[in-house]
Amino acid sequence: KEMLVYFLRYVCNSKVLDISIPFKETRERDQERVEICNLLSKIDVANVKEYEEEIRNITQKLMINRELKTIEENRIHVNVDGIKDRLIEKYSNDFIRYTFYQDERTKQFTLLKEGKNADDFMFIQNAPERIFRELVFRVRDAFVSSDEYGLNGYLSLNFRHGTLEDELRSPLNKALLTAKKDMLTNEYIVNKYWVEYCHKNDADLIRNAMVQFHIETESIITKLKSKYIQIRTEEKETEGIFDYRLSKSDIFNLSTSTVECSTYDQFLDVIINYLWEITEKNLGVIKELLKTEIQDDYTNAFNNLKTNILVVTNKDKVRELQQKINEASTDMQNVLDRISYWFQRSTESKHSDFDLQFAFDLGLQTIRNMHREVEFTAICQKETVSEKISGV
Repeated sequence: KEMLVYFLRYVCNSKVLDISIPFKETRERDQERVEICNLLSKIDVANVKEYEEEIRNITQKLMINRELKTIEENRIHVNVDGIKDRLIEKYSNDFIRYTFYQDERTKQFTLLKEGKNADDFMFIQNAPERIFRELVFRVRDAFVSSDEYGLNGYLSLNFRHGTLEDELRSPLNKALLTAKKDMLTNEYIVNKYWVEYCHKNDADLIRNAMVQFHIETESIITKLKSKYIQIRTEEKETEGIFDYRLSKSDIFNLSTSTVECSTYDQFLDVIINYLWEITEKNLGVIKELLKTEIQDDYTNAFNNLKTNILVVTNKDKVRELQQKINEASTDMQNVLDRISYWFQRSTESKHSDFDLQFAFDLGLQTIRNMHREVEFTAICQKETVSEKISGV
């Protein structure tokens, strides 16, 4: 019994399980460790408090990872309720005017068919079509361009302002393959680990290779962030993947889809659903882009770095660099896979109530994930009661 307890307690820990059993994901490994602790609680009652504490820690870790996954995989969001409230307040009368013109036109055509004299009518020509286009484009612009409620605001918050580049740089930071530009000298500085104790010529070769690699990888981030993750409309002519230009065919399709709409609220639902369909197509395009062009760009950058360091005479340093490059290349593939999951619609769900400690741990784990090269340690300043926060 003592040998079994020792084996389960000290040998079957998470680190050993990780390298001994081919789990599909870390969640399975952690759940296996929980089962082991539950068994230990029954056969080693003297240490039951330790096992219960480990179970609590693992369970909280699983909860944090689950919430992080939910956050990471739900970054495409539009505040539809906020948009509808604002549009209804501003443009309800325009919709009433549009339906009036449509009804009046229908009435006139009906009377003409019944034999009434055409000279008695003032024919309504392009007014309904013009108003309809204006109504549609106002909804489109609110859905896409509103910084408070629309897609562009959420793209800025969740992708363009720091989050994306931090995620893409994390494998390079971890492998010490980054460079920084000195604002005073305008020269790049690489991690001293690679150039210390090297012959000057080797140090210069490594520095030049890594600076070139840094420039290449930064240009990938810039292209993705500033070129592709952008909104595209008739007024905003960019190369952005999020293309919301509406053709005559789109307008015609929408006009037929809204025929039965008797209220502005119903009209808005039809237009917004159409815009979500366009969004789904755009998300498919950017996911494919990440798997092809962006992946190829990083592969080329890693290969160029491997080639450029081959001229270094210190072969031990070359081998170490090659190992780090291979590790970073593998990590980058995983990062790109993870980022591709960001590009899906936010799902509305009711989360369980949680406490402030959980919110803190969630934030801390997010920072650790983004900056794996730094060891972050939380220090408790003062013991307090952790209040519950309502899930939303």
